[in-house]
Amino acid sequence: MKARLRIEGTLRQPELHAAFDREAEHAQKPGHSLIDFIKSMPSRRWSPEDGEWIITGTGINPQKRFTRAGFTIDLGDDEFADIIDLDDLVEPVSKLAKNKREVFIRPRLLGYEPTLALLGLSASWDRDRQRFTIPVADILRAGQPIEGIDFDDETIEAARDAKGRVRVDEAVAESVTVLASAKDSAEAGEHMNELIGHVGDVPDWFGLDLFAYQRLGALAAASGQGYIADEPGLGKCVVGQSRVETINGGHEIQRLWAARQRRSYVDPDGDNGELIDLSDNEITVLSVDASTGQSRWASASHLYRQSYRGRMFTIDADNGTRLTCSPRHKFLTPSGWKVASAIVAGTDEICVPNHLDQDANSNTTSVGVTSVHETQDFRGFIYDLTIPSTCSYVAEGMWVHNTRSALAAAAIVKPSRVVVVGPPVSLTNWERETTFSGLAHACAGAIGRDVTVTEPGQPKDDGGFSAAHFPIHGDDGEFENLPINKIVSSRKVKDFPEAGIVIVSDDMLRSRPQVLSDLQKWSPEVLIVDEIHRQKTWEAGKSTAVRRLSYASQKLTIGLSGTPLDGSPDQLANQLEITGHLSPVFGGKDAFLNEYCSRNRFNAFMPVKKKLPKLGRILDAHVWVRRTKGDVLPFLPKKTRRVEWIDVPMRDYRQAHRELLMKIGEVAAEFHETEGRWPSVEALMAELPDPISLSSPLRQAAGMAKVDIVSEAIAEHLDSTTDADDDTYDRPLITWVHHKDVAEAMMDKLAAEKVPDVRLISGKTGPDERDDIIDSFQAGGVGVLIASITAANTAITLTRSSDMIFAETDWRPPQISQAEDRAARIGQTRPVIVTAYAAVDTLDERLHASLETKGSILEDVVVGGDNMVTTGTQGTAMSLTDIIVDVVDQAIIGEKKGKLAQWRAERATAMAS
Repeated sequence: MKARLRIEGTLRQPELHAAFDREAEHAQKPGHSLIDFIKSMPSRRWSPEDGEWIITGTGINPQKRFTRAGFTIDLGDDEFADIIDLDDLVEPVSKLAKNKREVFIRPRLLGYEPTLALLGLSASWDRDRQRFTIPVADILRAGQPIEGIDFDDETIEAARDAKGRVRVDEAVAESVTVLASAKDSAEAGEHMNELIGHVGDVPDWFGLDLFAYQRLGALAAASGQGYIADEPGLGKCVVGQSRVETINGGHEIQRLWAARQRRSYVDPDGDNGELIDLSDNEITVLSVDASTGQSRWASASHLYRQSYRGRMFTIDADNGTRLTCSPRHKFLTPSGWKVASAIVAGTDEICVPNHLDQDANSNTTSVGVTSVHETQDFRGFIYDLTIPSTCSYVAEGMWVHNTRSALAAAAIVKPSRVVVVGPPVSLTNWERETTFSGLAHACAGAIGRDVTVTEPGQPKDDGGFSAAHFPIHGDDGEFENLPINKIVSSRKVKDFPEAGIVIVSDDMLRSRPQVLSDLQKWSPEVLIVDEIHRQKTWEAGKSTAVRRLSYASQKLTIGLSGTPLDGSPDQLANQLEITGHLSPVFGGKDAFLNEYCSRNRFNAFMPVKKKLPKLGRILDAHVWVRRTKGDVLPFLPKKTRRVEWIDVPMRDYRQAHRELLMKIGEVAAEFHETEGRWPSVEALMAELPDPISLSSPLRQAAGMAKVDIVSEAIAEHLDSTTDADDDTYDRPLITWVHHKDVAEAMMDKLAAEKVPDVRLISGKTGPDERDDIIDSFQAGGVGVLIASITAANTAITLTRSSDMIFAETDWRPPQISQAEDRAARIGQTRPVIVTAYAAVDTLDERLHASLETKGSILEDVVVGGDNMVTTGTQGTAMSLTDIIVDVVDQAIIGEKKGKLAQWRAERATAMAS
């Protein structure tokens, strides 16, 4: 059979079909088969059904190469009528996406690898569609389109538009940078007024209180620095029966009002509200000072009362207290301030003051919320106290989440359509906050039409903002068609409002393409992406969906996260593309990744350490609004960390290492038998489980080797901090573990040593038992708490303790810092002492060195993020992947030399005996 080649497919996606005898040789290279010639092509596959080779990538000069090889070339049907030869099908072709922010590129006959080399790090491969996708700005290199790829004029114009898009007006760039890190008006200076004059201010209908740093952050975000990465709030009111702790004892707030009612007058700035002016120290109440975190006595300036009809919430705490309040009323929790409507029974705790004498300060403590009851149609008076010095009294006064800065920023730009994207668990909270803020009403034009503001919001001298008052459901008590569409998977998607707010999860955008498409067509003016770090992987389905939705945002995109990254800077690329900073600030994806990352042998991104301080400075100056915990919670006690390096029995650890080598060696032997050659490390890694799974036996063995020594340290701690006649534990000890077997072995060891009052929180601990353990711990009834890092490092408060041990640790600094913060948080009165036990000559050495490297990386980028979670490391800094590579290399060598086979034989003999 004469060698034949014909063209099929399309001009954008051509295929070459080659047919020839199996024994056929290259026409100009005797002894070289045509099969080897075809296999030299970049992209080819054999089709047994057709008995042909199908070639989709040839590289350059295919016409000459196939002609010389002896092929007769059929140029195909009318689809290819205008081409002269195969060389006309080599150059990759592009197509501008409908969103004008992405370009699709077909490699054509040039092939995958050569096209990828042209596109650089900005390209993502779509295996199903057989095409690359690249951000439109990235087709320009040094201002010119990438050579070797066909781009039309429209695509080039869109690229130049994207490259030149300005996130922040240069005229106010300095002011934006200042406000992005300022904590109050004094620090902001004249820059605040300059920005207000340029972009506007929080409108007087905005229904959420803002601390100064929240309002300043909102102004910066509304001006284009839209990545909010810190914390934020304040609110009212309570029912008349609520008891207020005054210096003269507890009094119902309605009785405080009744005793002074003759002095009341109609609030001149409100509707149906009444005020009573109070003289200095007429009513002195227990208050929380936001600058110190301590409760103290403070003088009230006004009593307030308003007739109210609507929802109310009754919050019960496990110390026997109960408060009924409006949905906007805020409670101080150990992790910040929360509105009543967002408090969850059995999960949340609220902070209350310790008992204090008249002239003394006292730290807050926390109690668990046992129930939350909602009343749909409350009718009556609700009351409030104004405390000028602290803006709080017992049962009132707050901080919240960066939700508030985002909503305030959205309000400043006056949108009519807003989309909020967040984790599935956050949607209800966003629904409530957008309602209480007034943003939903404002989007629909209902403020002043269907809803009357009874008390306009006011800027405060320190730079904060006092919330406006308005009935949530309109003047007639009804607002059934509130323009908020919360999309949940269990319900049919309702039509989007003409103007209003749509709230959707990132999971929904990924799994329901039609929802994404409909939202893109809806053209939101503002997009808020909560927990934007969830979109850190460029190619992931959620990340792609959120990124494409961001391209439809007309005015502003705001990203929210407290933990922007936990590893290499490549995690920031997609987040920066979503917020619109990647091209204007960094020159595009390819430029960003080339500047701040390198690739290891497995093509994974690694940080370029010397460039990270520069990255951190740029992020602070041009991208995000960020205040550290030390800025907004300056009263928190310090942490002291140290690593205790210990010698441990090595027999079991060495056996675990040997077992892992034998397991990997078995895969290498199977590869050798199948392929007829020994695998490279890279090839074998592709056949093995992920590095975390592979390392787990070694981590567990190191943890088990430390059980006896750590248990002895636990017993010594209790002996030195507890007297025999103590009824409670004043300094209980938290011991963190990772593996279930390590936790159970430690529990058994402590029981054998008769160490009393030891409890365990693990993944198997149910919610009721967990709450009981935490309550007992906080009350001083637990001497030692063994806690799983993954099961207990969030959503609990353990401030009774100021001492903790890490018997095992984690690969990620944020996980460790979160675990430490169970004790190092609001309510803690003592410095927190953290001791990590690390076993010499085990994986611990590499793990702690890796933590130190990661912490240093994160500190360079996210300054003040509390990421340096280890000290005094003595191992070589390596990534987890590099550590496993060493093990895999050892396994391949051991299998080749027969050493692992010998070990297996010895193991089989031992088991048989």
